[in-house]
Amino acid sequence: MREYLRLVRVMIGETRDQVYATRTRLDEHFEALTKIAIRHADEIAHLKGHVAALEGPDSQRRADHAQLVEILRLVDDRVARRRERLDALRRQDDYEHPYTEPDPLVSVVIPTYDSYALMRERAIPSVLAQSYQNFEIVVVGDAASAEARLAAESFGDPRIRFSNLDYRGPYPEAPEKLWLISGTWPFNKGVRQARGLWIAPLDDDDAFRPDHIERLLAHAREQRLELAYGKVRLHSPGGAERTIGRFPPSLGEVNLQATMYHAGLAEIFELEPIDASFDTPNDWGWCRRLLEAGVRVGMVSAEVTDQYPSREWTPRWVRDEGLNGALPEWEFVPEGWARARNGGTSEGWSAEDVARSYVAKWPEFVEAITGPGPLGVGHEVPAGATIGRESIPAQNVVL
Repeated sequence: MREYLRLVRVMIGETRDQVYATRTRLDEHFEALTKIAIRHADEIAHLKGHVAALEGPDSQRRADHAQLVEILRLVDDRVARRRERLDALRRQDDYEHPYTEPDPLVSVVIPTYDSYALMRERAIPSVLAQSYQNFEIVVVGDAASAEARLAAESFGDPRIRFSNLDYRGPYPEAPEKLWLISGTWPFNKGVRQARGLWIAPLDDDDAFRPDHIERLLAHAREQRLELAYGKVRLHSPGGAERTIGRFPPSLGEVNLQATMYHAGLAEIFELEPIDASFDTPNDWGWCRRLLEAGVRVGMVSAEVTDQYPSREWTPRWVRDEGLNGALPEWEFVPEGWARARNGGTSEGWSAEDVARSYVAKWPEFVEAITGPGPLGVGHEVPAGATIGRESIPAQNVVL
């Protein structure tokens, strides 16, 4: 009987190993298919346009098309598989550690590409100024330039680690599709490199409020949440501000960098590049997959993050949308000068315009850096906006 039971255990173990190997191969195949889908995202968008043209006023065809897209999304999301893995995570012995450790390590993950100046002057300082200090900062470049590494290493803080992807993407060529999933690859790598029991995402051009980590960590542990999030203060050029954040999470009312989540979720839920094919921002696609799998989610009714939307502040996004609104006047735009050298029309600002702007704003600049307080001015100062000196993370070091 003992020998029989031993053989049964061996057979069960071998079967379990085979199932695990099969699942691993399936995940690898799906990742390969995802990369193929990203390469063809533009073709998918083109085909969608043809389908919409054929539909015309026929509401039934539109409904059928919407249903087909939803079916494809559900197939891609593998909801049942994620629920199984979430249940398995909750049964693991180390699942409780994020809730029981007296001073758990929090990993702040920052993907970066070309906003290394703002990362050095706004994002990383906002983390270093946290009321909760047991954290690490994992910065991953999206095939970023050497300046990104220098920016991360300039603080001389051993809690900051930098690595860089060998190549960027792949991303769709269409700018609106690229924006939907920009930063997906470096963020996923940063999460895989994280050592903390909790993950706190942050964009390289935005900032945490001083109690961001402390507030979200306390709420998650007290309520035994697997994901906690708060409100976001959006800052637009010209000084306009508004707040987003509601419960339950919905598109446009939850922001990845206002979240903190159980590190065990990282093995189940990643940002998915294929979200671009469904015209879905990668952070909302990620959040929706968590909700569908049954992750325990809660919210604090406080602003925890300051966001400066890249589509409003960064020239490359504004340019793709037809140069809407007031543009910053004190910012060098390499794309514009490159076009000018090649005989094209510059999309930056001419040297004469920049010089006139400096002359006009010089008295206000001098006033801003005179007297006590932080020595800095806003990174981007649109026409008509004041030059403030109140927020250190939102300022550049000057002189």
